[in-house]
Amino acid sequence: MKEILKTLVETMTLPEDSYLEQDSEILDIFIEELDEIFVELEPLLVQWIEHPDQKDVITDIRRHFHTLKGSGRMVGAKSSGELAWTVEETLNRIIAGTISLDQNIQQYVQTVFNIYRFKLVQDFKSVQAHHINLKPLVLLGQQLQKEQSLEPALAELLQLSVTLDKEDVMTGLEVSADDSLEEAKAVSNEENLVEDQTEEDGLIKETLAIFLEESEDHLATIDQFLLKDRPTNDNYNTLIRALHTLRGSSAMAHVDQVFDASSKVENLFKTLLQEELDSSSDETALLIHYAQFVRDYLHTLKQEGPKQKFDEIFDTFNFAWDSYDFQLEEKQGDTVRPQGLVSQLLELDINDLLDVEFDFEKRARSEFPQYIQTLSKQTELLLQHTHHHATIGMYQYTSLLRSSYQDLLFKPSLLNLDYTFELYQQVHQHFIQLFDTLAAGQRVTLTKVHERILNELSSFTQQNVESVASSDELLAEIVEVAQDQPDTSDISEHTTVNDLSTQFALDKQMLDSNESNRDFDPDLLDIFLEEADELLAGIDADLTTWSSDQQNLNALKNLMRYLHTLKGGSNMIQARHIGLIAHELETIYEKLINQQIQASSALVNLIRAVQDDIADRIQTIKDHQVDYPSTHVLGLLKGVSASGSSQVSEVSHEQKAEQEFILDVQDQDQELSLNNSEIIIESDEVEALSSDDNSQTTISNTVDVTDFAQQLALDKQLLQSSDSNRNFDPDLLDIFLDEADELLAGIDSDLSLWTADHTNLAALKNLMRYLHTLKGGSNMIQATHMGLIAHELETIYEKLINQQLHASSELIALIRLVQDDIADRVQTIRDQQIDYPSVHVVNLLQQQHQGSVSESVSSTLVQSVEVVDSQPQDHYDATTSLVTETSSPTIEIDGEVAATIEQNALETSQNADEEVRSLVEETFLEEAEELLEQAQSLLKQWFEQRGNRSLLLQLQRNAHSLKGGARMAQLEAVGVIAYHLENTFEQFGLHHFNSNVYDNLLNTALTWLHDAIFKRQYANFDGLKHSLENIEFVDVSAQLPQKISAKDVFTPEYTMEFVQGDGTEPPSMFGEWESSERIEQNNEMIRVSAEVIEKMIDLSGENAINRSRIEMDLGQLGGTLTEMELAIKRLADQLRRMEGELESQIIARHGGENSRYEDFDPLEMDQYSSLNQLSKSLAESASDLVDFKTTLSEKIRDTEGLLLQQSRIQAEIQESLMRTRLVPFSRLLPRLQRIVRQTASTLNRPTELVVNNTEGELDRSILERLIAPFEHMLRNAIDHGIEDREQRLQANKPETGHIVLNIGRQGTDVVVTFSDDGKGIDVSRIKQKAIQTGLMTKDQKLEQEEILQFIFHPGFSTAAQVTQISGRGVGLDVVQSDIKALGGHVSVDSTLGKGTTFTIRVPTTVAVSDALMVKAGDQQFAFPLAQIDRIVRISPAALEQYFEGQDDYFTIDQEKYRLRYLSEFVAGQPIPRLSGMVHSLPVLLVKGAQGQTTALLVDQLIGSRGQIVVKPIGQQFSSIGVIAGATILGDGQVCLILDGQTIARQAQSTHRSKQADDTYTKQRYDERRLIMIVDDSVTVRKVTSRLLERHGYDVVTAKDGVDAIEQLETIKPDLMLLDIEMPRMDGFEVTNLVRHHELHRDLPIIMITSRTGEKHRERALSLGVSQYMGKPFQEETLLENIESLLTVR
Repeated sequence: MKEILKTLVETMTLPEDSYLEQDSEILDIFIEELDEIFVELEPLLVQWIEHPDQKDVITDIRRHFHTLKGSGRMVGAKSSGELAWTVEETLNRIIAGTISLDQNIQQYVQTVFNIYRFKLVQDFKSVQAHHINLKPLVLLGQQLQKEQSLEPALAELLQLSVTLDKEDVMTGLEVSADDSLEEAKAVSNEENLVEDQTEEDGLIKETLAIFLEESEDHLATIDQFLLKDRPTNDNYNTLIRALHTLRGSSAMAHVDQVFDASSKVENLFKTLLQEELDSSSDETALLIHYAQFVRDYLHTLKQEGPKQKFDEIFDTFNFAWDSYDFQLEEKQGDTVRPQGLVSQLLELDINDLLDVEFDFEKRARSEFPQYIQTLSKQTELLLQHTHHHATIGMYQYTSLLRSSYQDLLFKPSLLNLDYTFELYQQVHQHFIQLFDTLAAGQRVTLTKVHERILNELSSFTQQNVESVASSDELLAEIVEVAQDQPDTSDISEHTTVNDLSTQFALDKQMLDSNESNRDFDPDLLDIFLEEADELLAGIDADLTTWSSDQQNLNALKNLMRYLHTLKGGSNMIQARHIGLIAHELETIYEKLINQQIQASSALVNLIRAVQDDIADRIQTIKDHQVDYPSTHVLGLLKGVSASGSSQVSEVSHEQKAEQEFILDVQDQDQELSLNNSEIIIESDEVEALSSDDNSQTTISNTVDVTDFAQQLALDKQLLQSSDSNRNFDPDLLDIFLDEADELLAGIDSDLSLWTADHTNLAALKNLMRYLHTLKGGSNMIQATHMGLIAHELETIYEKLINQQLHASSELIALIRLVQDDIADRVQTIRDQQIDYPSVHVVNLLQQQHQGSVSESVSSTLVQSVEVVDSQPQDHYDATTSLVTETSSPTIEIDGEVAATIEQNALETSQNADEEVRSLVEETFLEEAEELLEQAQSLLKQWFEQRGNRSLLLQLQRNAHSLKGGARMAQLEAVGVIAYHLENTFEQFGLHHFNSNVYDNLLNTALTWLHDAIFKRQYANFDGLKHSLENIEFVDVSAQLPQKISAKDVFTPEYTMEFVQGDGTEPPSMFGEWESSERIEQNNEMIRVSAEVIEKMIDLSGENAINRSRIEMDLGQLGGTLTEMELAIKRLADQLRRMEGELESQIIARHGGENSRYEDFDPLEMDQYSSLNQLSKSLAESASDLVDFKTTLSEKIRDTEGLLLQQSRIQAEIQESLMRTRLVPFSRLLPRLQRIVRQTASTLNRPTELVVNNTEGELDRSILERLIAPFEHMLRNAIDHGIEDREQRLQANKPETGHIVLNIGRQGTDVVVTFSDDGKGIDVSRIKQKAIQTGLMTKDQKLEQEEILQFIFHPGFSTAAQVTQISGRGVGLDVVQSDIKALGGHVSVDSTLGKGTTFTIRVPTTVAVSDALMVKAGDQQFAFPLAQIDRIVRISPAALEQYFEGQDDYFTIDQEKYRLRYLSEFVAGQPIPRLSGMVHSLPVLLVKGAQGQTTALLVDQLIGSRGQIVVKPIGQQFSSIGVIAGATILGDGQVCLILDGQTIARQAQSTHRSKQADDTYTKQRYDERRLIMIVDDSVTVRKVTSRLLERHGYDVVTAKDGVDAIEQLETIKPDLMLLDIEMPRMDGFEVTNLVRHHELHRDLPIIMITSRTGEKHRERALSLGVSQYMGKPFQEETLLENIESLLTVR
């Protein structure tokens, strides 16, 4: 700055700016407002310079500078606000006439505008201090106000009004210019100027080159973000850093257009982060446009293209931005705005916490414990305000910090250590850095550095100071305990609870070690965590049960099952450390069940501690995605587990020596041991071998599951190998995956049954059958590696059934691991479509089932020991040599013994083969019956829908299963025919075969298969095989007429002979029906994702909303045209009157001096003046307007017709889309029948399920959620309803019980009834049980329906004992909870001795519905038309008499109904206001769930809407039962949709209130208050709104006085904040209108203005303003004034 200017302003001061500390969100709003002001102010200045005397232009310019002043002061830009005030005051004096307008003032205003536009706004955008000194400009304005002669140096500044036209122009006001630079400029010559310019150009080019290089890296970051389907917090943070850097570097390189675009996009994604919103397709499209814009811009920069090219590229981006902004405004309005998280947090009372980095050591030493307690409370306060996605990292960090403070309160001795303060110094530094991250607009997530320091802090504070030094000794002691294998009673002597916690803490210190697992599949991880929460809850409940009753084996079995499931899930997501803990704990439970370990209090404490550690580890995976090592926990558990074996039996010293001898011998026999596992022969088992009655040998193996798991992991490393299978048929794959889920569930269930009871052959047979089906399905989709595993596992089950293998803990462990591996492989196929090799797992399985040879050798070895026992002295050496020689592959055994063993083995093998053959045949027959029945049904469907390829695929799979089963059962002929059928269906699908010429042949083949399987009739096998082989799959397009009856098709004569060509060539007389073929070929089926259908339904709904808006706008346009027609008529009338006046004037002037035709009378010669001509022109224009109106009316009619057609098309689209979600109920039928068969078989109660209306269709999502309730209902009906055979015969009932299932619809509800003919429900037993459990008292009187509802209570059961089917009181509780979750209702009706009927009513969810619009009070609601029976009108007198009376029923047309007022359910007002009513009121008759009709009084019927789009309302309103959803009306308003069924149910089950609620009218004053803000400044409205919302007020805003008055017609605020100077209507006028308004005359008004003079204050107070405040206001003062006014009110 020049020296003369420095001297002039030396004594002058301006307010200090504080906008650098302002919240970035508010600053962005201010910058947006500046841009809007520049757009409006620039043309006004041009107009003012051309026409200086236009007062309205000066007023508008003055108002804009007034807004600049107020908004600038509000955000802390106080110096620029002072400059704007100087301009405003200058213009005020011109308007008042106290100074005269001259050219200097105009140039001054233009100069200040240029300074704002090209200098100040750049400082605001880059958030930096002003680079120019504003004092000279303020001084210049003051001299102009006083009309003083201007200082020459100041007068030079007026030239900036012309020269300052871009940002790089020097103003002479730059603060950074020192004296030497100014002097150099004063004496500079042309050479220096050229040299300086060259140097500056070189710097700009260097900066630009750096910018171009960096931008490529940032664009690569943006591209990587766009490739993410589900971006994480880190992805968002990386993107924002890239955008922020692009923005800064473009500013440095003076690439302004890239800077502007980058600012917009950066602010958008910052908003998405802080609002916890995910980017949608709109944001992704915008980001793609932005990236392309930057690329094009950079390319043009490198090519040094013309400025026009840059503008075109920038305009393209601006168009994309405007399109996005418009869509955002349409969808969300102003909701996507940042909430000022940092400013909100800083306003909390957490000052001590924010200063903790510097004050902790001093105050913790001197103010303990008060200081630590204060920090703990402030962290708790911070936790309450950071529990959302944008601050999740801060929430986690603060939570652990608060825990450490609480630990310090219990362990103050930690503060005596210097290490404590060193550690907390690091923790507090990172804590403050999290606030900086949040201020940068990024989501706060914890890094590994944060996790490490927090883990260190947690480990340090959670242990006593005394235990720190001795932790190493304690670890050594624990390891020694584990190695010595004490019994569980010794646990209490060596390991306390604190010691256990220390052990777990030692494991947790390895959180960041290399052995920790971090690579989890995100999809699998979510499933695992959700399942783990349920498992942990079950474990906690059953552990509590077992702890209180240690004889409760059911609880132990449940615990074992839970842990097995948890282990499988852990291994599935590669959390192997949790899996190992679960496995060891599962082993302990198993030994407790087998009484190999005795329960003790110490063992219970250990189990509880380990269980808590598992829960903590799962939480760690949830928070940090880390599964850390479990070395110390496993050491404890293995010590307990190993101690159990020592408790089994007490052995003598001699037996121990003998056992050690055997072990020494076996140590040499590594080849005979299985998987290098030790074979331990217990001494008591050796004794048992000498007994004649016991010939079995029990071998206990020490299981090492880790080796197995490592073998399985080796296979997964081959995931990307060339041997992996990837080419799956997508249609077959979907079928296989659906089937695999069911099979895996069955396998898991039966495997648990067999594990608990090794003699359970039924479970083994089921397992074998499941695996056989899985093998067939795997091979069908070419997943051969999985098929090999299933085959080997099937072989093991077969040998277990034949007792060729004995169940051991090692075998069970391996089977469980392999089963989990199969499930993992199925999931891999589902996620990645890869079937990877199975070399290692197949080898493991083959070693197991070939290990039966090893067992024979071991058996021989035991027999040798038996010989040693019988002849200890004579044969000791021989036995020793025999045992020693067993290490060789050849075992020498006595000939007779060998012959005996061989003969016994041969007999055993023959018996086993016979038993297996019988088992396989039995299994196949059962399976074949189901397969053939299904094939007949599918074939019939295909005959009707020949273009449905999915049916052919199902038929192919069906034939494949039949072929595999037949070959296992050694029915070769059946297998051959099934093979040909499989091939036929496959070829039909490949060639899109749709002819009916082979229908007879296919039906005949199925009938032949049925007879061959069940009747052993194989006649005509060769002919049938020959015909199937010679089917032609192409060039057969003829259609045979349907003249063959079903009876002829399904009853073939076995005397017939098949000849080649029979049934393949159609008779020529029928010709080829090409049209039919074309129709069939066009009837193709495609698979569409359910998500796509849902999205299409949503888009269809949005389309309906837009159509209704167009209809409303069209209606308004029609109304406008009607008004236009009236205006045209008025204009025509006025024109006629004007023409009459003109003619009168012409007649009156006749004979004047200037008359051209004095000899003609005016009536004889028309004479025209200019007014007369203008009148004719106006008449013609009016006629044209009539034509325009007519044209517009016709166009509106045409548009209405098109909208009507579009409405019909929309309805068809919606109906078709909804139909795609419907599936037939028959899909559920086989599963329900299977449940009935299994339960009836288990309980030995023959039961038949009869299902009516199976052709009905239901929404797929509802049907899937109904499966579990239906299964529980069926099991309950058989177990509790159907009697035993003897009881049914005694009661004269059929021996077979019947359960009838009816499916139907009532309105929009699905109604399902379960009826059985059993013994019914004994109400007296229910009542007695309810009294015992405290659900009711003895003297309580309840109806039968109410008593029957007790059976749905959790844990309620009248069963005498708990079985696997029922008895725990869980089933019906699940039914009711699931049905309620669907918004449904369950009712029960029972007759003792006759049966029970359960009725389930579930509402169907529809996207579009017809509704009736009603009003209750001043609120509008939509009522579904399907739920309304009829509508009647009742006089107010009759209604008033009813509501004043005590009767609950109201008579309508001789029928009594319960009558309720709608506001009772939606507004808490049970009695309507009927006084003064003269017209009748509408009453809706609503059909209830139980068939009763309820009358519902409403205030007004608005009219029927053809269709409304049903939108979900979210969890926030889920507790409000009467609301079913919401819809958006044509004018954009949200309208709630009522649930008539729920309202009717509540009305029927409750008594109406007989008196009005007096507190209702006062209720709104006890809740949130509504405040209206009226100001023309956007910044003032935004800042004030946020202030009030943070303090619990509701806010509405108005942009000027006219807007405020219009809003006051529809709302009633509690208080108004009002500005004075506003366009259209100022604050004084608004106050005057409000004070004379009948409804708002008492409304408190606080006037907030920059006009703080006494004159304005007196005027405002005289008009009735309650409080008068100046801008900028103090927040505390404003809040106090508002509270005082509202309190008085």
